[in-house]
Amino acid sequence: MQEMCALILSLSLTVAAFGQQVKSLTCTGRIVNTEGKPIPKAKVALYYYHTRWGMGNHIAEETESGMDGLFIFKDSLKYGDTKEYPYGRDSYILLVTHPDYAFSWKKIIRDQEQATYEIILTEPKWQTITVTDHDGKPLAGAQVWPYNVGNRADAEPIFRDYLSLPTYVDIVGATTDADGKATIKNLPKTRSSFHASLKGCATGLSFSGNRPIRLSKGATVSGTILDEDGKPVEGALVKFHTEWMWNFFLTKTNSQGKFRIEDLPAEGWDMSPWGSDTNANGIYVITIEHKDYIASETQDQFMPGEVVEDFNIEAYRGTLIKCHVVDVKTNLPVAGARIGGSNEGGRIDGYSDANGVFTVRVMSGQASLFFYSPPKDVYMLRGQNPPDSSLRFDAQGEEMTVTMKSPPITGRLTSVKGKVQLPDGSPAADIKISTTNSASYNTLGWSGPGGAYTGTSSDGSFELKDVPAGLKLFLYGNTQDCQYILAEVIENIEDPTILSEPLVMQQGQEADILLTAERGKSCANLSVKIKPVMWGNQIFRADYHNGQTDAEGRLKINGILPGMNYYVMDSRAESGPRDMYYSQTVTLIPLEKKVEKITSFAGIDIEFDINQAKNKMLLVCFFDMNQRPSRNCISQLAKQAKPLETKGIIIVAIQVSKVDEKSFEGWAKKNNIPFPVGMVEGDTEKTSLSWGVKSLPWLILTDRNHVVCAEDFSLGELNEKLRQLGDKQ
Repeated sequence: MQEMCALILSLSLTVAAFGQQVKSLTCTGRIVNTEGKPIPKAKVALYYYHTRWGMGNHIAEETESGMDGLFIFKDSLKYGDTKEYPYGRDSYILLVTHPDYAFSWKKIIRDQEQATYEIILTEPKWQTITVTDHDGKPLAGAQVWPYNVGNRADAEPIFRDYLSLPTYVDIVGATTDADGKATIKNLPKTRSSFHASLKGCATGLSFSGNRPIRLSKGATVSGTILDEDGKPVEGALVKFHTEWMWNFFLTKTNSQGKFRIEDLPAEGWDMSPWGSDTNANGIYVITIEHKDYIASETQDQFMPGEVVEDFNIEAYRGTLIKCHVVDVKTNLPVAGARIGGSNEGGRIDGYSDANGVFTVRVMSGQASLFFYSPPKDVYMLRGQNPPDSSLRFDAQGEEMTVTMKSPPITGRLTSVKGKVQLPDGSPAADIKISTTNSASYNTLGWSGPGGAYTGTSSDGSFELKDVPAGLKLFLYGNTQDCQYILAEVIENIEDPTILSEPLVMQQGQEADILLTAERGKSCANLSVKIKPVMWGNQIFRADYHNGQTDAEGRLKINGILPGMNYYVMDSRAESGPRDMYYSQTVTLIPLEKKVEKITSFAGIDIEFDINQAKNKMLLVCFFDMNQRPSRNCISQLAKQAKPLETKGIIIVAIQVSKVDEKSFEGWAKKNNIPFPVGMVEGDTEKTSLSWGVKSLPWLILTDRNHVVCAEDFSLGELNEKLRQLGDKQ
């Protein structure tokens, strides 16, 4: 069993004067293994996560555990202004490394600090990442690090709270050698994406690290922000928003109003990780944020290696907008609601404060605001926005107050806990569970019919988070071979929901359908992707099944459930315009099993005639005397021959592979086999194929008319097969 470590972190609380409790937030802890033994010389880093875009992020302090496993940080945690960046709040991340383990992490969430934390260190893996320029030339000295680690559907629960590192951290990263290769030796065994940076180049990425990270020259932009009187504006946040994707690059002005940003992705920046044949166009939208100033939005394009100086911006006082967000039904303030909008000053995005007031400075003139999403931990049904949830007005004067009506809050987001098992009662481990709901809804970070997903642990247990209470919930999952399918509806989600009974996966079946495009056009030899559908919604997080139609456009696919709807689309539509290619929601019907009947033992050398089993059931065993599992099966059948004969069952055993006839007869006699035993004549592969034998031993059970009722089952399942056969008859 792999050894794991646990880091237990405590946060000290200091009581200030006048009895007010303030968090001095001095972090102490201990690193131990699962047996409680201390782990010395583990590095513990306190990473300050200022913004998701990397500006201001840094290692605040580092320490090392002593021989007793204990560590302590001397400095207390310090947070910035909660109103400084409306799209995110600063926090901390504990990063722990040890030479014998993978690095691990734990987030310290602002205002949600826990008295103790536990970090599990797991077995490490190595991965080598290659960094080159666009011509494939290796780049030495590039810093490589995992910028996203974890998977919400991971079988290991500790990896479901994913880590994001926008900036390089040496204890979890590596530097490329002369061949452009960097090997990270302490990666956890979960999904990782990687960044690479090199002075003078824009940061590049790879979603898996399997393909080289291609770097290109970055651009450098510097300038000054002055107000209307020509005075420098200190502390202005300058935002460079990429036009070709959702990303921001941030910097701040100093006391002279000057700013500088280096290594911006420029024209030609590599977009191949997204499967794009076209690289970045280098166009940015530039805006500023400041409590007292605003500036007009500008747009510019930057070339690789370009240095732009005197990129000056004129700032204005503009108009301060105070938007009171109130519930449309109760007229009570709504705190934490996300508000969007636009103005000459650029895109507006932020949150209402504890009093339900959203404050933003805009350029005087036309402005718009709209209700974007509800506060954290609640949801709203889509399509219920009142007219006053969207405002358009003329911003004038130093300050202006407006009122926005929020849609009604429908309910809370909750959790669903349970277990999944296979039909035989064993745990269904490492199953990705995707969901959809009976209605579409909005949350702080989601909009659609169902966004919750997770994975099952080794014991089949799971926990879905952020599930809308009060709605129907559909859970879907499948084994990797699609042999078993999870498809369960929970009629009403309570807050919280703990399932008393395990969810049982069903046997996947094979479907057969003729696909026909518009105007009867054939879908012959078409590569398709298939995804399950419930309540008219594609299961968003469910993985696609891959299929291929034949020359007639007929699709046969395994791993479906009878009568369930599936979305089928041409595989080319995944990366191209979907309206150009075939797509359709269809009901897949399982193939009817052919009625197979044993009428003779032609091609088999055996002293047995089918008429000897008239009105009796047949149990046929294909085996190989040279294989231990086959010999064990024959031995067990010999012991059960008499009891089975009393039930009207005749056993027939057939040796598949070629063996010496005398040796075979001697083996059968020595083992006192009481039932007919024969051997395949001629082509053994052809005979096996005609009988449907795919592995050995292979059991076939018929009814009294010799119609095949069951095959490919173990001897331990025989009684259940007989019971099922009796029920049918």
